[in-house]
Amino acid sequence: MDLNQLSDEQKTIFKQFHEATKDCTLPEPDDTYLLRWLVARDFDLVKSEKMLRNSLDWRRKNKIDLLKDSYQSPEVLTKYFSSGHLGVDKFQSYLILCRFGMADMKGIMHSSKKKDCVLHITQILEKNFLMVRNDPSKYKRSPDAIAQTCAIIDLEGFSMSHVTYKPTIDAIIQCVQMYEANYPEFLRRVFIINAPKIFSILYSIVTPFMHQRTRDKIQVYGHDSKQWKVALLADIDPDQLPASYGGTMTDPDGNPNCITKAFHFITSQFQSLT
Repeated sequence: MDLNQLSDEQKTIFKQFHEATKDCTLPEPDDTYLLRWLVARDFDLVKSEKMLRNSLDWRRKNKIDLLKDSYQSPEVLTKYFSSGHLGVDKFQSYLILCRFGMADMKGIMHSSKKKDCVLHITQILEKNFLMVRNDPSKYKRSPDAIAQTCAIIDLEGFSMSHVTYKPTIDAIIQCVQMYEANYPEFLRRVFIINAPKIFSILYSIVTPFMHQRTRDKIQVYGHDSKQWKVALLADIDPDQLPASYGGTMTDPDGNPNCITKAFHFITSQFQSLT
């Protein structure tokens, strides 16, 4: 949503919200940041203010503003949790790829703590926000638009170990709760691709912790690559998408999986992808 799209009633509520929160020190001192909280709570002034103040308390207690520079994620997360920035989608949303299916979550959780996982994801979100803030002409449709993200989550390799190991489930739930409470309207669209039937188990566990607005942004596809490639290309230009996902992007050596974008993964793990 853009500020210039607000109805007269919404403009009035926005002014009230602006006045009610003028004592707050915001991480992003612009009106589109405030708009996020109103949109997330359907312009309910009381709920929006409560959500924002709770988030600011969370930021202070966890020193989130210092996280991007001061926190060092455990090596197992930086090395074996594959995610990365691809470019932008057709709506100028920040585009990321996460190959979650091939992550050995049980091994990762054996070598790190749930808190580390949440902080790692939080650090990624904060760095994403910083990139968007530093280059608004690239990542915002207009100065008055809410900057958002488009995510591709590839579940190729997803197995029962992803849904039967309790520390993994607990970490995922904590990450979802952290996102829902502190990063409203950050997502524009989520494409979950190569989802096996057993993914429905994890999805049913996690969705109760999501706001309906978030659920409505998620599209889930199975292993029919023709189907999900059409969906991806409807939202993403080919030059912003790895060749293995239907686009034209490759690594400098011609690798269609763009492992230099979705970083820190072993090349051989992707030899079977087409």
